[in-house]
Amino acid sequence: MDNKTRIGHCRRCHCRHAGWASFPAQSQTEVYGDIQVRSPRCRGRCARYLASRKLEAAAVGEFGGPLPGLTAAEMEAFEEGFEEFQNEDTAESGLGPTFNDVSCAACHSEPAIGGTSTKFVTRFGTRYGGVYDGMAEYGGSLLQSQAIHPDAQEYVPHEATVTTTRRTTPLFGFGLMEAITDEAILQNAINQKRTEVNGRASIITDVTTGALRVGRFGWKGQQATLLAFAGDAYLNEMGITNRFFPDENAPNGSMTLLAKFDKVADPEDEVDATTGRSDIDSFADFMRLLGPPPALPLNSQAKAGQQLFAMIGCDVCHVPVMQTGSSPIKALDHKPVPLYSDLLLHNMGSLGDHIGQADAAPEEMRTAPLWGLRAQVAYLHDSRAKTVNEAIPLARWRGRPRAPAFRAPAVLRAAATAGFPERDLSGGAGIGPAPRCHCPLREARTQRPRGSAQADLQSRGGAVFGHPID
Repeated sequence: MDNKTRIGHCRRCHCRHAGWASFPAQSQTEVYGDIQVRSPRCRGRCARYLASRKLEAAAVGEFGGPLPGLTAAEMEAFEEGFEEFQNEDTAESGLGPTFNDVSCAACHSEPAIGGTSTKFVTRFGTRYGGVYDGMAEYGGSLLQSQAIHPDAQEYVPHEATVTTTRRTTPLFGFGLMEAITDEAILQNAINQKRTEVNGRASIITDVTTGALRVGRFGWKGQQATLLAFAGDAYLNEMGITNRFFPDENAPNGSMTLLAKFDKVADPEDEVDATTGRSDIDSFADFMRLLGPPPALPLNSQAKAGQQLFAMIGCDVCHVPVMQTGSSPIKALDHKPVPLYSDLLLHNMGSLGDHIGQADAAPEEMRTAPLWGLRAQVAYLHDSRAKTVNEAIPLARWRGRPRAPAFRAPAVLRAAATAGFPERDLSGGAGIGPAPRCHCPLREARTQRPRGSAQADLQSRGGAVFGHPID
């Protein structure tokens, strides 16, 4: 064999690949030659595997890069997960019969692999007399938007009285979030009782261990661990059953259609007999070792916004920094996590999505982390706000009605300046003239003379936000 031909094994299924040729590195493409298929579910996938993916993850300190300080073994696990995250499933490998997309990266791609996108998922249900029903008998509450055959295509039943969309959330820094202890999140709820905010932890049963845990992943805080989060997504977004979620989704609840179109034995995500691992373990590795959003240095305007953010109480729920606990991964062990969230559920009233899920009531939503806000393509769970300015009047805090400052139009803009989208807040894309703030900030806090440092802060904050603060 020449130096461009070698014998290897597919990392994802261990099939023998004889004589696969490498194009020059600058082509960023590799194509398999003769493939000796060991597993039927691999047929047709390995040839596309390297040809379709981005070959290199971003560097440390960039969006999509790994955590700093990983060992060689951890870096290898990250790279394998990065590759698997982009792999496209097919009907032969278990995709469907209903699904939302063919790979994880199809939805989590901007501004880098592991990020967000403009894609949505749809959920539906009914609500009568204040009681929510996810309509499981119709395949709810999640609607899968695609199918491997037109006859299996799902639709929102006409009986549904509640329908909503949710945008794709970025996964940056998820390993740090997973490493935050349950006790730290519960403490946030205790701390808030002193401020009349009533956040509460989402208490769920972790499917991977059977233990009661504090949920933190997803719009409703419905999962506590990344392995459970990966297994949930593999089933519900791609239709791939796995060892934690072994039951297939029937198209709109029809077992007849399921029997007709589901031809791959469950669980479809096969566990390797030697390693005890499967695809969802690789997904979890990638998310666990994926670095947080890179921080920008704070200029004077951002520092003023950061102070105002705290002054009017945004940091009660959008807690600037939490701390991880002990972890066998040194890069996650006792590290600060500047996620700007308390990871608690809050009753958001009309701003909620009206879908009950796991421990969350229909109006409850987990506090969205604000780190990396500059990379978001839209705002709020359903992307109803396309710019920060549009989000400002919508993102009024519902859990503390007696605090006028929480209804201030300056709130979200203050959040944004607190170390997030520096370029987006100073005449950058998506930011137009801000509305005049009519919020009674001085009534929300102890009044001080205009010549005081407090007045100076308000003045500088007004300059940051582009509108006067009364």
